[in-house]
Amino acid sequence: MDDKALSLISLQHEFGMAIGCDSDLTVMLKIFLRVCLTRLDLTSVHVYLEKGANGFLIKATDKGNGHTKIEHFLSIPKRKEISIYHQCDLLSLQEHRQQPVFNEQSNVNLYRLEIPNHGLLIFESRYVIAEDILKALEPILKKLARACYSSIIHGALLQEIEVRKRAERQIQFQASHDGLTNLFNRAYFNGLLVPAFKESIRTGSVGCCIQIGLDRFKTVTDTMGHAVGETILITIAQRLQALARLDINIARLREDEFIILLPDLGLSKSFAQQRIVQVIEKINRIVEQPIFASDSSYKINCSIGYSLFATGSMSVSDVLKYADIAMNEARHQKPLIGVMFTREMLKKIENKAAYINEIKQALIGNEFELYYQPQFDDEYNIIGAEALLRWNNPNRGMESPEQYIKIAEDSDLIVPIGKWVIEKTCRDIATLVANGLPEKFSKISLNVSPKQLIQQDFKSTVISAVQEAGINPGLLGLEITENVLIDRFEYIIKIINQLKQYGIEFSIDDFGTGYSSLAYLKHIPATLIKIDRSFVIDVDKNPENEAIVAMILALGKGFKMKVIAEGVSNKHELAMLIKLGCICFQGYQFGKPMPFSEFVELVASQNNTAQVLS
Repeated sequence: MDDKALSLISLQHEFGMAIGCDSDLTVMLKIFLRVCLTRLDLTSVHVYLEKGANGFLIKATDKGNGHTKIEHFLSIPKRKEISIYHQCDLLSLQEHRQQPVFNEQSNVNLYRLEIPNHGLLIFESRYVIAEDILKALEPILKKLARACYSSIIHGALLQEIEVRKRAERQIQFQASHDGLTNLFNRAYFNGLLVPAFKESIRTGSVGCCIQIGLDRFKTVTDTMGHAVGETILITIAQRLQALARLDINIARLREDEFIILLPDLGLSKSFAQQRIVQVIEKINRIVEQPIFASDSSYKINCSIGYSLFATGSMSVSDVLKYADIAMNEARHQKPLIGVMFTREMLKKIENKAAYINEIKQALIGNEFELYYQPQFDDEYNIIGAEALLRWNNPNRGMESPEQYIKIAEDSDLIVPIGKWVIEKTCRDIATLVANGLPEKFSKISLNVSPKQLIQQDFKSTVISAVQEAGINPGLLGLEITENVLIDRFEYIIKIINQLKQYGIEFSIDDFGTGYSSLAYLKHIPATLIKIDRSFVIDVDKNPENEAIVAMILALGKGFKMKVIAEGVSNKHELAMLIKLGCICFQGYQFGKPMPFSEFVELVASQNNTAQVLS
């Protein structure tokens, strides 16, 4: 074998070795191009690959879809502008595939070598490459095509694996994290709590769950929209995430509540307590910072409760339940250092549950009754009354409404109780009508709970009660407080308007003690304002109360609304109210709340003669 043949074999061997040195397409082609550049003494070398919609082609048959194009892939040396493919006379290269084309602009010979089914190489050389060298490259180009195929397959496989891994990671993340805030979700948090709880029991170390509830968050979302609510939640979650370390885990528990796990606070409860207070102080600072959403600033407060776990008498579910109880207790106490769960709280919950059951039995056993407190004008004519709920508990006697009304509200029992009050009031009105009403007697009013107003069937409940009793709708009045309108304002106003069109009048109870009185007054389709008794007490002695009553009377006149003062307890208060221009009254000066039978007698006496009360 002569030297020339050996030289070509050596050249083929070197090219072949360059092709098989790496499975990555880019790395493999870089090595191959460098060998070409060096061994053939080229000025530059370029590789172009055919590319389809889904990446570089791997089969010759893919060319038939008509969507392929040839793209520059790599050049050695690297060029900032790859224009050789466009500057050279491509048509000439295609017509003279076995011959070089001289590019006068670059002063180089251009060679076009096909990589079967994958693309082409373009050599730039200042001299003419020998024919036998080009011939020797033909098997190398076939091997290069096979290497390109393998590399593309390998790259696609790696890409598919990476996509699958990303999908698996995403699924794992979604399974363990809240979709809105990216904090841990409740299920994953429970999974963290179980081993932490067991370790605490084993070692005797103190652990803690801190529960955070955002105050009045539902009011914000109802009035400002869910987009604002979501922005607030995301912002607070991001701030809380700054607390997250190896020993602090944070989760979103439910819509407006978060929970934090402090798994190992040491063996000393006093030290643990200090650590918990420090974390709570940080939480308060985080939450109280203004939050900007929809070009507005919001200041959110929170209630924080926590439970410790360090004894075998608790379970994991107890830890969460106790933290929730402590947080709800914090909603009432509002301490900045949070509220720690105590057994007294659990006893309180149990007593409340028992009391709720008593209220349910009272409704079933017909233990409730209505008392009526009369209302008079300045000439001592009875003009109406307010129906008041009373509960004669068979075990404890007459219960205070301040106790059972609040619990009925919290437990939603106020809805069936309120329905009973409406129906009973309508039946009592029918009895009064049958006995004959005094000339100036206008209506009997009853107080409506916010939870009643937002019930879908509230309007039909009222109308059905009026129709079944067979009374004039105008004889029934409904009293609402300003605070009723904080939640679902537009919906409640719509219901009030519909019932007003039916003939039922509304009054604003406890006026001046609620939320944004003046802002809401012009939107409420009410016909009467009731001055709260807190402004009536000592109105003859207290200049501030006198000024407030005068202002409310002026507002009533300006809005063409009647005004009634409630809680009038003596003749001195009455005299001052009359002096200020008030002509309608309710209070002990005129009569205490009385059973319906006594009220019937009072109305009858007013019907027969004008009785003067003093």
